[in-house]
Amino acid sequence: MYNFRPCTYEELHKIIKLYGFSCCPWEIILSDYMDGLEIIETTDGTVIALIYYDPERNDNCEMLIMEFEVREDMRRMGHGRQIIRQFLLEHPTSAELLPSGDVAVSFWKSCGFVGDQFGQYYYPED
Repeated sequence: MYNFRPCTYEELHKIIKLYGFSCCPWEIILSDYMDGLEIIETTDGTVIALIYYDPERNDNCEMLIMEFEVREDMRRMGHGRQIIRQFLLEHPTSAELLPSGDVAVSFWKSCGFVGDQFGQYYYPED
């Protein structure tokens, strides 16, 4: 099990430097837009990942996952899929995202997301 907790603007900038999070969006998130940004930790408080989502994407209440990143030194250990599985269980709504690159597409497919002809991915598939 992982703990998800809201992230403050100040905490975000400390974490991305301390743990080397490299996705561009972390640097450009403004302090007024922190809703949906969460730190993911192990039960002992070790920071594993960051996730940024909009919980009210549209009239269908679909959630848009805008960014997700596991720490570089914690990748390829199964954390990513386990985190997303838990996240989807705790947020029982449909979700959508737009992955960038083949590695991201493979990851999201392994989490049960299905893509359309426009490159958008959905969970669960309608």
